[in-house]
Amino acid sequence: MNMKPIELPIYHLPDGGEQMEEMGIDIPIEDCEIVPILFFNINAIGRASYRKSSVVYSNGRSFVCAMTLIALKNKIYSNNTWD
Repeated sequence: MNMKPIELPIYHLPDGGEQMEEMGIDIPIEDCEIVPILFFNINAIGRASYRKSSVVYSNGRSFVCAMTLIALKNKIYSNNTWD
């Protein structure tokens, strides 16, 4: 099943955030910037623990999306038509 590319608002870690996470230091989502990311492949979507957000799974990685699960589903379905 092929999908059209879709741009989604994704929470992005601040500078040094990845190293902090590797050390086990949690970064509040409020400290993350929301950036548009263009996805060419989405394997699955799901609920996130943070309110009003969802998780996008793509090629073995997960991304926290700044949309509710219902809004994300609707955007994906309206962006694509599958046979």
